[in-house]
Amino acid sequence: KNYVDSGWNEWKFGIVPARNMLILSMLGQYISRLKEKNIDIFLCASKDEIVESHNDTSPAFYKTASKLMSLFYGKNINVTTPFKNINKAEILKYWKDNWKDKYSISFMDTMTCFLGSNCGECSACVYRKINSLVIDDEDMNFVKNPMYDASRIIRDYYLPNFSGWSHERKADFLIALGKSKKIIPTEVLYFYNKNYSLYSEEI
Repeated sequence: KNYVDSGWNEWKFGIVPARNMLILSMLGQYISRLKEKNIDIFLCASKDEIVESHNDTSPAFYKTASKLMSLFYGKNINVTTPFKNINKAEILKYWKDNWKDKYSISFMDTMTCFLGSNCGECSACVYRKINSLVIDDEDMNFVKNPMYDASRIIRDYYLPNFSGWSHERKADFLIALGKSKKIIPTEVLYFYNKNYSLYSEEI
């Protein structure tokens, strides 16, 4: 509880320790009943989320989880993600173009918010809003527009970490800021104006 609370207070990331391992554990109850010996588990994460610093979406986690599940259930289990080579905006764009009408499921039918209320202040809401802006999609109604940056996630996390991102992620972030110029905080607008010309080609 202290870890979760401190994580929320410091990062507003809605920390759930070993969340993906918990999901795999629950899935294991289903796997144990299957006759199949070769099983692929899609534990989805996008390209930008599969990094060593993410405990439960790192390459090491996928490898270790595959080995652990295989040993425990006596099957050949491969834990992977179909989105390892594309970013979140590309996933949303694919859904919009291929699945939205086919399955009659819009973004409005889904939930990303860590608090389950579309708060517009947690990191999940901010990340979702940024990527929906990139693909020009009308996303759900947030309690607060994430681009107001009421919880300072953009200023305290996105801006300091920007330099370490891929060109693609930088471009996506700047596109979202550009579409929100009228409402983003002054220092974020200054950041956008300073960096836009540097990445205009990628944008």
